[in-house]
Amino acid sequence: MKITGIELRRIAMPLVAPFRTSFGTETERDVLLLRVVTPDAEGWAECVAMSDPLYSPEYVDGAADVLRRFLIPALPAHPDAHTVGRALHPFKGHRMAKAALETAVLDAQLRTTGQSLAAFLGAAKDRVPSGVSVGIMDSIPHLLDTVGGYLHEGYLRIKLKIEPGWDVAPVRAVRERFGDDLLLQVDANAAYTLTDAPHLAKLDDFGLLLIEQPLANDDLVQHARLAKRLARLHPARRHLRLPPLLRHRHHHAVRTARRPPRRPHRPRHRRRPRPRHPGRGHHLHRMDHPLTPGPRLPIRTDTPPGPWSATAFPWGCGAARRGTR
Repeated sequence: MKITGIELRRIAMPLVAPFRTSFGTETERDVLLLRVVTPDAEGWAECVAMSDPLYSPEYVDGAADVLRRFLIPALPAHPDAHTVGRALHPFKGHRMAKAALETAVLDAQLRTTGQSLAAFLGAAKDRVPSGVSVGIMDSIPHLLDTVGGYLHEGYLRIKLKIEPGWDVAPVRAVRERFGDDLLLQVDANAAYTLTDAPHLAKLDDFGLLLIEQPLANDDLVQHARLAKRLARLHPARRHLRLPPLLRHRHHHAVRTARRPPRRPHRPRHRRRPRPRHPGRGHHLHRMDHPLTPGPRLPIRTDTPPGPWSATAFPWGCGAARRGTR
């Protein structure tokens, strides 16, 4: 597939209502779109970076700059969805910008062949249940009205944004109003610390699907410790969620934190002093592997004394070292 042009478009999209999270309030979205043009079709993609580097290190201006200066010039002459990823691999970070470019190329490729994205991914269904994210509200009655409106529109899962001071009370109100069958989860956007573990454990009384990103998004060790504390308080339910790129490392950190203690250190064999031998010969002592007891075999050599003298190494091979005994 030959690319004849790539266009970056910047648009400002007003939101239906202000969207408040633990790191600020948004009234419009600063959106970066990519358009990839080929002789047979064109592909579109959106870069999900935000205006300011508050949610992640990436932001819209930085994504546009790295796309123009590095990522787009690195594309091969005839790229496809697989070669784009390999071409961008040498550049560190900037995952959102890379994903936007790769998705735009994939969209153009699928449109050329007439294949849907669902078929390309191997989807087994043509419908999926949809959820909605609900921002922090000014009052609980306003929150209940908003959640009720989304459920009336057909959304099946509700994700509530939370922060210190707006967590247990709104979650309790939503659960009591809409019942235990509602698929409910919360998202903290890194608003808490490990000292808040006892408070976060109170949320587990409401049958949440998960607690998303309670701590800093890159603090894997603290998330592992928080998971252990929640496990002790409420072993029946314990769900933490990190951004997708870090989930596998988070689970590894949890497994590492639960790893049983190592066995006591096994002392190594102490090196015995080399016995002296009369005459011109020198001894090269072969010491067996420290964990494999066995005889130490003397090896006779007829090399006269000189600047090079024999010594033994603990891993069992004879060698010579200059300037010693």
